[in-house]
Amino acid sequence: MNDYCGKSIYILYGVAGIGKSTVAKTVAERAATHGTLGGSFFFSRDEGKRKTAKFLFTTLAYHLAYYYPVIAERITVTLEQDPEVAERDPIQQFNHLIAKPLQTPVGGENPIILVVDALDECEEEDAAAILSLLAQEVPHISRLKVIVTARPERHIRSIFKQDHNHDQFHLHDIDQSIVEADIRAYLEFRLSAEQISNALPDLRPPIWQPTKVQMDALVGMCGKLFIIAATATTFILDGKDADPEGRFAVLLRGVSATDFSSAKHNTVMDKMYMGIIRTAQL
Repeated sequence: MNDYCGKSIYILYGVAGIGKSTVAKTVAERAATHGTLGGSFFFSRDEGKRKTAKFLFTTLAYHLAYYYPVIAERITVTLEQDPEVAERDPIQQFNHLIAKPLQTPVGGENPIILVVDALDECEEEDAAAILSLLAQEVPHISRLKVIVTARPERHIRSIFKQDHNHDQFHLHDIDQSIVEADIRAYLEFRLSAEQISNALPDLRPPIWQPTKVQMDALVGMCGKLFIIAATATTFILDGKDADPEGRFAVLLRGVSATDFSSAKHNTVMDKMYMGIIRTAQL
């Protein structure tokens, strides 16, 4: 078992669009800054190489070799002894390219963190196999910590029903006021005069910024869904016509306070995306 505080595996659950990938990316970036990142992999059902388990452990092994020279040497020896190991099934890939190189100390005292994002976007059978393997093997690898993000789908949750070597957290259970404060901080930063000037350098001063009423409306539209905030700011700061005020108005057109005050955020998203699509067609 690990000698470090906390469990070996941390599962971050959340509904679509709530910001799981943003959290995963931030964790990976900060771990890299602090010298504790072992590797990261971001699943995507829209990309062939990122929707199955085939490239997961080979990618993580590559990252481990990049960050830890002593692990690179061990992986090199493994590949010299068995050049086909990278083409074998995920269990053998994990055992030979990750578990075995980490069986002996690699120096240092900090944990080695692996980040696996959007596991729900991996094919269901592969996702279940990955989690079963991690639950069984990771607790026995000293210093290794794995952070997984996923939607709370049954085939993922069921793997850990009998496992006690993991912690879990549900993003959608966070109090609305806390989420609202985070989204407001993000929007205020992205729509600050400096950020608008950077994104749209051809704008003439004075640089437009949303009023408090407009910002309150946009925050209300977002609810707990970070994806709305990210999409909205990307649209507003698009350089096609350099008109942030006009694009902001497009987002608010047809959206009433009752849409988001009653938690009808699917309605808000539908109206927002329709506005964006109509603008793209002009």
